[in-house]
Amino acid sequence: MHRRSLHLLIAFGLLVSLASCWGLPGRPPDTLQLVGEYSYHDGKPEFHVLPGESSPYIVYHKQPVRVDGQQVTIALNDLSIDVTPFDPAAELGIRDTISMSATARLPANYRIKPKVTAEELIGDEWVKLSEFNARPAQIANIGISVIVDSSKSIDQQLGPAKAAATYLAALLESRWGDHIWVSVAPLDPAAYYLPFTTDLAEVNSYISQLEPVPYTPLYDVIASACDTFDAFELQRAGEDPRFTFDRRWILLLTDGRDNYSDLTLKLLQDKLVRSNVVVFALGIEARNKLDQKDIDELAQKRFVLLTGLEQEKLRGRQQEIVDAMVAQSPAYYDVVYQRNDQQIREPRKIRLTFELDK
Repeated sequence: MHRRSLHLLIAFGLLVSLASCWGLPGRPPDTLQLVGEYSYHDGKPEFHVLPGESSPYIVYHKQPVRVDGQQVTIALNDLSIDVTPFDPAAELGIRDTISMSATARLPANYRIKPKVTAEELIGDEWVKLSEFNARPAQIANIGISVIVDSSKSIDQQLGPAKAAATYLAALLESRWGDHIWVSVAPLDPAAYYLPFTTDLAEVNSYISQLEPVPYTPLYDVIASACDTFDAFELQRAGEDPRFTFDRRWILLLTDGRDNYSDLTLKLLQDKLVRSNVVVFALGIEARNKLDQKDIDELAQKRFVLLTGLEQEKLRGRQQEIVDAMVAQSPAYYDVVYQRNDQQIREPRKIRLTFELDK
């Protein structure tokens, strides 16, 4: 018994030591650093991040390197600052953002300042070379598929729900400008859906014409909405091969009660992860009781409850809803470091220093 207690005490001390060493959990420091190694292999430049020497709060997706003439560009895609506490006994370091756990953790929306300091380790000294530079670019092109639950269980709340959807679309556009693309998926899967557009008048007109339906195949409709993101990107490829949705969101207004869907909730959750789609749900309490548990699971806890959609309350809640969407979505950036195409003899470390804009 005493030996087991001693082991538990040692384990607890180790966890405390690790947590204090990394400053977890809690707010990140004002300055974060990402360190990587730049080298040449088979005549081509390479760059690899060194997790053990980088701040654990920095999350990124991939790090492609390309050469344009005499210039080398090192890119870090989908970089964000994840301040969510994690188990210090688990592997520490940089984690890929494309995973169910990463998209469900709801990191705080920390943003990085426009200026990134870049240095290279020459000998034993970190040197800032004026001819080399680094810069972040906040990701654009957000696709939002709006789904308004028009089933009979919504009862008399359909009108206010449609008003909420159109007003929210306008607020989202005001926040992200012409980088926001909106589509509308009807609850009736056999009906025509509005493809992605930047024309809010068209969005509002479509939503205003939604009619009540006697059933709620909610999961099937959300799954179909996931497919529209890929379909639209493929359609746009002929006009602009570089176009892509950097963020894929579904804005769902519902009481959470599904019926007549072929998909189960678990299968739908898997599809959302594969499609890289995040659901933001606005729960509507109408004639029937709100199914909050299902909405929580479906939206991965990105969930705002509306206990009533009376017109006098509606306008006061709109900005709160958009703020909740922004706050629960990390700021993502593409960060590039550009240097000349110089074949250095030995691998060299590069350090990028980010300042947080809190």
